[in-house]
Amino acid sequence: MLTATEARKLHDEAIGGDSCWQDEVCHSRRSYYRKGRNGGARRSLQVEEIVVSILEIPFVVLHTYVDRPRQANDEMVIHAMCVELWMGSQPIAMTGPQHTFGLPP
Repeated sequence: MLTATEARKLHDEAIGGDSCWQDEVCHSRRSYYRKGRNGGARRSLQVEEIVVSILEIPFVVLHTYVDRPRQANDEMVIHAMCVELWMGSQPIAMTGPQHTFGLPP
């Protein structure tokens, strides 16, 4: 937090300090703490950026509508379900909710 002159006054023995100042060590440490740990990250920004397109992958999202169990040890029962088809980040199609009453587990 101190300037280099103030730090030398406080720590350099020749000026009346507590004799812990070492020019080669203290200068590099002060520089490191002043620039912070992200100094290397700032230098690496000079690398050219390349934009790569990502293929759109189709995927399906399954929505289930669950009945609450009446007691704590009852099994969860799926009341209905529907499906969404997505291509990348765009929704393509969605089915309506289909009741599962009568379907095998």
